[in-house]
Amino acid sequence: MQQVVLFTTVTQAYYKTDSKKRRGDPSFFYHDNMIPIRNIMKISLLERGQSMRFLFLLIILIPALDIGVLLFSGKAIGVWPTIALILLTGIIGAYLAKREGLQTIRRVQEQLSYGQLPGDALLDGICILIGGTLLLTPGFITDVTGFLFLFPPTRKPIKFLIIKMWQRRIKKGNIKIIK
Repeated sequence: MQQVVLFTTVTQAYYKTDSKKRRGDPSFFYHDNMIPIRNIMKISLLERGQSMRFLFLLIILIPALDIGVLLFSGKAIGVWPTIALILLTGIIGAYLAKREGLQTIRRVQEQLSYGQLPGDALLDGICILIGGTLLLTPGFITDVTGFLFLFPPTRKPIKFLIIKMWQRRIKKGNIKIIK
């Protein structure tokens, strides 16, 4: 089994050979073989091509749409009702996330006490975390999406999609399971 050894500071990159530390060449390597960082970066960037497009969608497009919906809502029902709605969904979202999260923690503890692996409950926890975060983010689109992640009937298809996504990444070799 090979292990990456990496020593870095803000100004200089170090790499270690046997017992010596050398400065200068910003290469990282396994104990026996040296692999330049540019090769590691190429592999990493190729694997992340799809996720970068998805990240662009999340960071740029969703907030822009949320702002547009908030502006439209402000014109349609007024500024103060819009602010009240945003605060109300945040409060309700925090309450629901707390309630669902505590139920999920109890289910995980119960399954572990019976010697079972809590896979489904852990996926519920991931969905609840994402849903709670989206509900605390101001905006109506993120609120609707957050409620979809929090309610158990709508959480089932989302968990199915998460499982399929992880299976696809494992088959591609992007995720490796170490035994």
